[in-house]
Amino acid sequence: MKDSEILRDDDPNVKMVFENNVASLIITTVAINHGGKYLCQAENEAGHQKCEATLTVQEPARIVEPAESISVTAGDSATLECTISGSPDLKVKWFKDGKEMISGRKYKMTLKDNIATMKILTAEKGDTSEYKMEVSNKVGKDQCTCSVTVLDRIMPPTFTKSLKRIDGNIGNDISMECKLSGSQPMTISWFKDDQEIATGAKFQPEFKDSSATLTIIRLEKADSGVYKCRATNSAGFKESSGTLYVKEPPVFTMKPDSQDVIPGSTVCFKAAFTGTAPLAIKWFREEKEITTGGTCFIKKDACSSSLELHSVKPSDSAKYTCQVSNDAGKVDCNTVLFVKEPPVFVTKLEAAKLITSADSARLECAVVGSPIISFKWFKNEMEISSSPKYRMFCTDLVASLEIVNCTVQDSGDYVCVASSEAGSDRCSSTVTVKGWFCLDLQMVLFALNLIYAPCHLF
Repeated sequence: MKDSEILRDDDPNVKMVFENNVASLIITTVAINHGGKYLCQAENEAGHQKCEATLTVQEPARIVEPAESISVTAGDSATLECTISGSPDLKVKWFKDGKEMISGRKYKMTLKDNIATMKILTAEKGDTSEYKMEVSNKVGKDQCTCSVTVLDRIMPPTFTKSLKRIDGNIGNDISMECKLSGSQPMTISWFKDDQEIATGAKFQPEFKDSSATLTIIRLEKADSGVYKCRATNSAGFKESSGTLYVKEPPVFTMKPDSQDVIPGSTVCFKAAFTGTAPLAIKWFREEKEITTGGTCFIKKDACSSSLELHSVKPSDSAKYTCQVSNDAGKVDCNTVLFVKEPPVFVTKLEAAKLITSADSARLECAVVGSPIISFKWFKNEMEISSSPKYRMFCTDLVASLEIVNCTVQDSGDYVCVASSEAGSDRCSSTVTVKGWFCLDLQMVLFALNLIYAPCHLF
């Protein structure tokens, strides 16, 4: 697995091999997206083991968008701009006619957000030349060249950096930007789906230092569309178009219901959602992430996910959370699983109880477990019911049986059975009722030394 996602064989650069009890993951051509946490899990009937490692991929310095050659009118500023990428630390150098340039009154070089800029503050005829930008880091370097032409005559607008597709998240602000060269004065107009945009609180255009920017405040889904920038001067006009795609954060359309079940059941929590792909889906038990394995199985598709728990136990009772996220946001929903506990006697009946005839006997026991728990009483395997002879009570999971005015016939084995949906338990007691004499023993002597002792026993 990579970053908690099971690796598949659809990546031609990734090969999984298992030979001679050695599992290998081979990446033939390493790319930046191969970086992450990798986990290997081995399973058999006896159990499973796992180990993990982190792969960090360093990216060599690279020019993503080279600087474009430009033409400017003498006296205007001229800006060359390159978009670069690579692992830190990136170092940028600018050269004119092979000689390294230094920031000062004439030139200003900056590097911000992986954009390297060289600005000629006031262009002169002598600035007409070929310029080179070189970027480097510890693992590589790249370079590009372009030219600056300083002209006396009026130049029509030219886009040195065109509008491009841009993605934004609902509720955020976003800016669409393009770069221009050409003679001043120059006017800028913006359009959405061929309708001109009016400046206001929603749309805020700006034109500064040959850069035209349209800022859109608090994006809505309706802001998606094709945007066009039109630059006009006395020599003509030029247009550039780009698409804005507004991403929707995930929203649950169906949340998993809480469940009360008995031990051994299979539980399935289901969730459905919408949002801009790709969506990342995770399940948690309390605050710990759940992965497929053992008695847990997670299923994911484009707009739904389910968590199956097999052969649940009371210890599986907990809060479970489904989390869905994308570039536009993250959303959670919680559900509760309660696995009912079977009744268990914590205070059992006395194993043996001796009662004197005519007294009342009380048998009492206590259980723990999930409601609803019912109690039944048995004497010598025959169920007994509440009656003037047998009084039955149940308070706070304590069950008691009172045998009123005991006689010898009440002797026997008494059993209490506690039961619920989750199971049952029992405990027993042997009750012995001893009689007593109602007449004093009278001794009568007979012949042959025999003794006759009449008595009455209750």
